Amino acid sequence: MSTKDYGPREQFGLFTNDYKDAANKPDKTGSFVLSREFLKACVTLVKQGEEPKIRVSAWVNENVPGKKDNIRVFMQIANYAGSAPKPAPKQASFDEDDDMPW
Repeated sequence: MSTKDYGPREQFGLFTNDYKDAANKPDKTGSFVLSREFLKACVTLVKQGEEPKIRVSAWVNENVPGKKDNIRVFMQIANYAGSAPKPAPKQASFDEDDDMPW
């Protein structure tokens, strides 16, 4: 089974909001810091005329006693193709001096 390289990856947690005192407040909260590597990959895509597509995966963290409802979240750039810019499509060249076989 092959795996796709989604490039730089970030991870963070979502935790039960202990300050929830009304129905309109979030059930979970969390924060994260984007690394320079992740941001550079996003900027590279934007400079190439693409919008970064962020792939998100989440798991319920059941290994922490008393915190069975915490969620571990991973983010990766789905349309990441490495740091090198995509090659331009090849164009056929035509030389008027070439001998044509027909």
